[in-house]
Amino acid sequence: MPSAAQGFFWMTGILAYQLGNVITLLHITFVINFIRKKFFVHRYFHLLITITLLAAAIGFNEVLMVMLCTFYLLLFLFAPLEKNHRTFFLVLFVLSLGFSVLVFIAPGNAVRESMFPSNHDFLKSAGFTFMQLFRFLFDWISNLPLIISTVLLLTFGNELIQKNTFLKNILSVHPLFYTAGIFLVLVICIFPPYWFTGTLGQHRTINAACFFFLPLWFLHAMAWSFHVKQNILSISKTMAVVLILLSLIAMGVTKNGYGAVTDIVYKKAMMYDDEMLSRWSFLETAQQSKAESVELKLIENTPVTLFVLDINEDSSYFFNQGYARYFGMQVVKRKSH
Repeated sequence: MPSAAQGFFWMTGILAYQLGNVITLLHITFVINFIRKKFFVHRYFHLLITITLLAAAIGFNEVLMVMLCTFYLLLFLFAPLEKNHRTFFLVLFVLSLGFSVLVFIAPGNAVRESMFPSNHDFLKSAGFTFMQLFRFLFDWISNLPLIISTVLLLTFGNELIQKNTFLKNILSVHPLFYTAGIFLVLVICIFPPYWFTGTLGQHRTINAACFFFLPLWFLHAMAWSFHVKQNILSISKTMAVVLILLSLIAMGVTKNGYGAVTDIVYKKAMMYDDEMLSRWSFLETAQQSKAESVELKLIENTPVTLFVLDINEDSSYFFNQGYARYFGMQVVKRKSH
């Protein structure tokens, strides 16, 4: 995940994106069980929950909205399905489109877009999407734990496929379908922010892309293994255990794992907590003395693991105003050095 701080330690990231991802995963689980005729309570009750979860997932953010519409359209057009399954996916596509229209015409969208005057530049959006796509794709594919996991999957993948008929049916699609899906997911998660805001901004949409990239990557690897009708790699079980241990170590010393370890070792989280408690105490004292204006120092110790925003030189900045309103003051300024 590009930014664990934005994914798990930021309210917007948790509610609008990670929770949306979970609801989407739950929805897809219900779709798969519907196809396999494993109904929850009853066929129509199962279908009702499936549609409700679809509506909820689309309502979380624009990335999931585009993702689900595209997903069901492609399944309807290209997947080797029985006629009744194809009809089912057509219905899901039409419903996805309908729910998306409701999200798209919501009045808040116009207000949000008015805040970004440099938006709707197609060439800029397409160009930056192309660059960011390969940036993040290279970053993820070169990740050691992913490489090791892929090696293990290609070693033992065919054995897993042969034991699971449903998985075998899924992988009967040409592997290029999954390869193209990886690129498509990244485009869907990168292009809309550039189109609507003119910038990628925070990496919350890339976090969503990573969530879908992982299963698609492993399906892509298994599909190619299934396509050539043999295990692409062969290693011993002892070597597999060594690789798993190496992967666990790598998680702790690279990227998000490294950030978490350094926050603990260098006591950044503890020092950040002390600074925030000191600021809170100062603001409470100022509130009790009915001060109309206060000056605050910038937080010096900001942990990598936490998503931290702070006050601005401009007292009209929303963070400054948030402090002022909460503590009943007129102005909260940033202390100059």
